[in-house]
Amino acid sequence: GGPRRTPMGVILEPSRDLAEQVASCVASYGKYLNAPRLRHALLVGGGDRDAERALREDCDIIVGTIGKVKDCIERRKVNLNQVRFFILDEADRFLETDNLNDILQIYSQLPSGGVGDKRLQVSFFSATLHSPAIADLSAKICHQPTWVDLKGKDSVPDTVHHAVVRVDPGDAAWAWAAREVAGVPTDEVHPGGGG
Repeated sequence: GGPRRTPMGVILEPSRDLAEQVASCVASYGKYLNAPRLRHALLVGGGDRDAERALREDCDIIVGTIGKVKDCIERRKVNLNQVRFFILDEADRFLETDNLNDILQIYSQLPSGGVGDKRLQVSFFSATLHSPAIADLSAKICHQPTWVDLKGKDSVPDTVHHAVVRVDPGDAAWAWAAREVAGVPTDEVHPGGGG
């Protein structure tokens, strides 16, 4: 049935443990998506058979360590023609371990020149967004980047809007909200939230 799905997202992690944690989260999210199902491949050292089987099947998201992902690309085990999301988690750690050339090499294999929903979106997550190395990498692989700094200044960015709603816990008029929330399926990411 139908054309084979190829990865739309690549998430690079600096360690096997982090890659396994993120892959577990992707699997949890995928439990709630049925048509189509969300499939992922975990590419880390030592998991060759499982990783290559996952790549042969429909795969929407690749989660892996930089060395293993690069190896699969070099051996042409993965088709990156449809990738729309390239995520570097803990980007500062990649640069501390001198992986810049590997990142650039993987990036060079990704589609470029798309517009709208066909455009490649690059996301960095880092504890040290203000380092010169992160700024340099951003200049090399991001087009008009938007920086979201959650730790830097003690002020709220202009792009974030806050609303405060005071609720009297004794007011029975709010009881309907508790009933509504109880019927919402959970994403299993936020314990205690939803059904």
